[in-house]
Amino acid sequence: MGGRALALPALLASLGAGLWAPALPAPAARPAPPVSEVELAVRDVTVGTLVPVWLRVEVDRGERIEWPVLEHGWGDFEVRGVDPPRRERRPGGRVRETVQVTVASFGLGPQVLPGPVVRVVGRDSLTLRLPTALVLVRPVLAPGDKQKDIRDIKAPVPWRRPLPAWVRRAAWAAGLLALVLLAAWAVNAWLRHRREAELRLPAHVRALRDLEALRRSALLREGRYQDYHVRLTEVLRRYVGQHCGFDALDLTTEELLGRLATELPEEGEPVRRILEASDLVKFARVTPAPGSSEELLEASVQVVERTRPREAQEDAA
Repeated sequence: MGGRALALPALLASLGAGLWAPALPAPAARPAPPVSEVELAVRDVTVGTLVPVWLRVEVDRGERIEWPVLEHGWGDFEVRGVDPPRRERRPGGRVRETVQVTVASFGLGPQVLPGPVVRVVGRDSLTLRLPTALVLVRPVLAPGDKQKDIRDIKAPVPWRRPLPAWVRRAAWAAGLLALVLLAAWAVNAWLRHRREAELRLPAHVRALRDLEALRRSALLREGRYQDYHVRLTEVLRRYVGQHCGFDALDLTTEELLGRLATELPEEGEPVRRILEASDLVKFARVTPAPGSSEELLEASVQVVERTRPREAQEDAA
C-alpha cells in the first residue's frame, strides 16, 4: 500500500516534465539526386561533320557543377568547340546547366560518344557520368565511287625557298642583256668576216663585180642619173687607188689625174674623160645624152681590164 502511494506521484511528475520539455528539430530533408541527359543534333553523319552535342545536368539550387569537358576522353571524337555553361531555373528549387560541345569523328561505322564526367559540389559532393550516345559515321563517297576515294599519301616533295622578286627581275634583265650582247657580237662577227672577205678579193675582181651590178641596176631606167654616176666614179676611183697604192676617194678630179700622170700615165686620158663627164652630171646636174652613161661604164670596164695584173689577164684569155 505504501509502494503504490509512492509510484503515483512519480508518474505524475514524469508526465509533467514531458509536457513542459522543448520540441527537438526534425531531421533535414536530403537533396534530390542530379538528373543528366545528352542530346545530339544528328546521329547519322558523314566523316568529319561537325556535330553539336548538348550536355544537361539538373541539380538543387544550392549546388554547383564543374565541367571538365576539355579533359574528358571523347574516344574517336574530337572536340572542336565548347560554349560556356548556361544556367536556368527549374520548378521545385532546382536549376539546370547546359553546355554545348561541338565534336567531329573521323572513324567510320557506329561510333560511341562516351558520356563525360562532371562533379556536383554542394552539401554532398559527388561525381556524375553523363549517358553515352551512339552516332553512325558514313564515308563521304558512295560505295560505287571507289575510284574517287582518297589516294595514298605521296612522299614529301622537296621545297626550296623562292627567290625574292627583285632577284628574279635582275636575272631576267641579265639574261636579256646577255642575249642582246650575243646577237650584237654575232652580227659584228658576220660583218667583220664579210669585210675581211671583201678585202681579200683582188681589186680588179671587186671593180668588175661592182660595175656589172651597176649595169643591171634600174638607176638609168628610173632617171636617177646622179646616183648612177656617183656609183660609177666611186668604183673607178677605188680601183685606181688600190691599183696604184693611194686613197683616191678623197682626191679631187684634178688631184687624181695628177697622180695618174706619174703612176698610170697610159690610162690618164680615158679616166679623165669618164670623171669629167660624170662631174657634169653629179655637180652641174646635166642630163646625159642617151647611151652616153652606158658608154662611160664600158670605158671603165676597159680601164680595169687593161690594168689588172698580167696573170689575171692570161687567166681571162
